[in-house]
Amino acid sequence: MPKGGVRPGSGRPRGAANKRTSEIANRAIAEGLSPLEVMLIAMREHVNACRWDQAAEIAKDAAAYIHPRLAAVMHAGAPGATAQTVDMSARDIIASRIKGIIERTRG
Repeated sequence: MPKGGVRPGSGRPRGAANKRTSEIANRAIAEGLSPLEVMLIAMREHVNACRWDQAAEIAKDAAAYIHPRLAAVMHAGAPGATAQTVDMSARDIIASRIKGIIERTRG
């Protein structure tokens, strides 16, 4: 087995915090002022001054820290097949649900 050299997946992960970055982050937290708080303060200042474009730009950046992104949904089906839709009335939907309940209780 070879020793040394470049190996896939070895080393520090990209974007991992080093000691200096961790110290800066810990100091900011100890001071009670996080980057998110700075963005929110700046956004409120722009809102109070009716500078809506600047406030919206900051709000867009801050939203990633506050609101989770929606996950992509993959609909299962045959590869390359198109999705089929069926128009159903309320009566058809209720009948289908009742049929499913009856089949589950019999099974």
